[in-house]
Amino acid sequence: MKISLTEEINKIKRLYNFKKGDTLLVEQGPKTKLPGPNYYEIQSFLEKKTGIDTGEPGFGNETSKALGFYLFGDKNDITDKKGMSELLTSMGYDTGGEGFGEDYATAVSDIIRKVETNSMDVNKLLENKAANKIIRDIINQSISKRLPYTEKFKLGEVIESTPPKDIDNDTVTSAWNKIRNIDMSYTINQIVITNYNNKKQILKGYAIGKANIGGLFKTDITGSVILDMGITENRYITPTIKSISLQTPYKHTDGLVDIGYQLLRNQIKLIFAMNLFPDIGIFGIGKGHTQWGPYYYNTPLQKILIKHIKIPTIDIGENKNQIKFRATVPKKKKGAKSMSTLTKPTSNIMKHKIQKNK
Repeated sequence: MKISLTEEINKIKRLYNFKKGDTLLVEQGPKTKLPGPNYYEIQSFLEKKTGIDTGEPGFGNETSKALGFYLFGDKNDITDKKGMSELLTSMGYDTGGEGFGEDYATAVSDIIRKVETNSMDVNKLLENKAANKIIRDIINQSISKRLPYTEKFKLGEVIESTPPKDIDNDTVTSAWNKIRNIDMSYTINQIVITNYNNKKQILKGYAIGKANIGGLFKTDITGSVILDMGITENRYITPTIKSISLQTPYKHTDGLVDIGYQLLRNQIKLIFAMNLFPDIGIFGIGKGHTQWGPYYYNTPLQKILIKHIKIPTIDIGENKNQIKFRATVPKKKKGAKSMSTLTKPTSNIMKHKIQKNK
């Protein structure tokens, strides 16, 4: 059964498990000579890459295990040639059954070649769910290296120099300068990209952090983030924060004059209230209180965060469109055997089988 190169690559991408800490490796081409549709070359390649003895000549259970380890690492379900044959069939390769034949060898060598020199247009990669997730993971790792980021400013930088005219309470007006001197501290600990809009080429995600308002309020920050993907030359990705909207839960002081605070979509919301009856501590509940506000003040947070949380450019290909999803193939630590049993292949398969079994 013949399928297009794009379909083949898309199916193969389902194999990859990108873990935190892995990186994209970009190369001119594979450093190791790749095997052709020949079982000796395939077995030799797998033994060098994994350290696993592939057993008898041909594609038996041991070779299947080695290929499974090469593709998936030690956590995989490929234990015999039947399992590998089923996997290859599900990927669109007609292996002609469980036995190792020309179709089987062609399929395996083709897969190895694509794993070692996987290439595709960046936009095409992002249309593929598995590749899309991998690239989002890469971007999240890149962002995490720029965090946490903390910004500080005085409340007086965003509120007026004199109290709003409708506040006629001497306690509030006399303390206004002290209120303006309150330190505002915001820390973004994490930005996580969760999805990508291919049509608009934007990334969406969420932000998590902490706020400290003069020691009076210490609270969590949550928010939404939109980033421009910034794809150039089908090779470079330079994500930049387009917008970030932060908020905190509502907090208030409990005293002669209550002061309420909240961050809403980067705006500071302030409320002042004088409780005339026994203090209730929560605005709007009960009788006997006078409330001023809410007052909303724009903050410099969005501009500051966009300016200072700079994400480094990710180079998808040293050559245009080249990308390799696995930096290295892990060596099997236990039970690894040498390749001393392998000999130079002969043109006669039966002679080669006799040589290897000597």
